Amino acid sequence: MVWADVEHQPIYSILESISGIAVTRADLAIRAQKADESLASALHIKRGAALLIMERTSYFTDGRCCDRTTFFICPERCAFVLSGVFKSTNGR
Repeated sequence: MVWADVEHQPIYSILESISGIAVTRADLAIRAQKADESLASALHIKRGAALLIMERTSYFTDGRCCDRTTFFICPERCAFVLSGVFKSTNGR
């Protein structure tokens, strides 16, 4: 694969095409942390500013981990939308 061919593809599509195994689950953990000097410099924020740290661990159908990513998020620059889909028990 060449970077120009994959740079706009979702990571799970790339992992599945390389491995031949579907990605079926991702666990997310979100916590707060103050920016240390290195993060503050990289994110162009003040040292000690509040950050959200989101860690995502994704798994293939056989249970093996296929991706672990850490995101450093400035809370004033984003919003999270969480939704749930529930199966109706009364057929409606």
